[in-house]
Amino acid sequence: MADQPLGMTRIGRLVSAALAPHPVAPMVGCTQARITSFSPAQEPLRSKEDAMEVARTACGLDVHRSNIAACLIKTAPSGALEREHRVFSTTLQDLHHLGDWLRENVCEVVGMEATGSFWQPVYRELEGTMRVVVGNPQHIKAIRGRKTDKADAGWIAGKVREDGIPGSFAPQPEIRELRGIGRLHQNLVNDRSRIRNEMMRLLASAGIPLSSVVTDLFGVSGMAILRRLAEGATAWSDLHAMVRGKIRLKLDALRLALESPLSEAQRWELKLQLERLDRIDDEIEDAEQELERRIHPMALREHVGAGSEPNTSNSAAEWMPRKRSWSSPTSWPFSCSTPSRTANPTQTQTTTTRPAKGNYRHSRK
Repeated sequence: MADQPLGMTRIGRLVSAALAPHPVAPMVGCTQARITSFSPAQEPLRSKEDAMEVARTACGLDVHRSNIAACLIKTAPSGALEREHRVFSTTLQDLHHLGDWLRENVCEVVGMEATGSFWQPVYRELEGTMRVVVGNPQHIKAIRGRKTDKADAGWIAGKVREDGIPGSFAPQPEIRELRGIGRLHQNLVNDRSRIRNEMMRLLASAGIPLSSVVTDLFGVSGMAILRRLAEGATAWSDLHAMVRGKIRLKLDALRLALESPLSEAQRWELKLQLERLDRIDDEIEDAEQELERRIHPMALREHVGAGSEPNTSNSAAEWMPRKRSWSSPTSWPFSCSTPSRTANPTQTQTTTTRPAKGNYRHSRK
């Protein structure tokens, strides 16, 4: 070493120091006091299974209207993956066979795509016995190349086995039933709005600007006038006794708006629309009563769980806000469990909406 030039000795020491493992200073904001560097040869190799939680048995379902393609992936004792494909129909008997087959194979997780309403019977059959992941169609990417039900089920099984499909929130069975009735109620309300718009269009085409005089055309006074128009009335001598409230101050303007007569076809159409409006009002009232009957016990349980004393003498309507969207569960007067943003998908956090007092039901006009 004494015979080597000084420059070569310094270079050799720098190279040796750079290649040898050595502690380095921690980065700014790093919580560790020391970071040890390793050469690529010394770094331990990690498999894909070690880097994530992988289920030993997983199943992917491709659900359709009349059949279900299933792919079961099992991990053999040797570590190899075994695939088994089966096809089931959507009848209740075959759904039982599907559940028995998965339970016999000790399936840990089942994944499927939320295709319309076809997934709901399958979910009801499997929930409570194993983990069921219902994936959003936007999160489940399409398979490149040839697309078959068998390939779809196998792809879903592989992804759900590695916890690669974010699951959608599925509420409790009673909440799912309540949501269905709420959606029906909202559809009925939308249908009633369409009928009212058609009636206003009919009056406008006949040259009767009734909506410009009567503020609430479908209130008590407005409906009385509409029924008289459908009967073919042309004389309005009893108009003062027919209307209510402040509209009596506008009788002259109201008579001018009713001067234009309806044709026979227009009267028939108006009468038919009035009958449709009466029917849909009855259906809306029935849906609201059913919602009230189902929500009242839930609201009682929520208050009892919160430690408050419920007033059982009050009607269920007093638990509800005055204006409510029954199709939106966030406006319901009880808690609805939503998935928490934790590592454990089985944990849930509960958000409670405090009920507001007042009658929620709109009076039938």
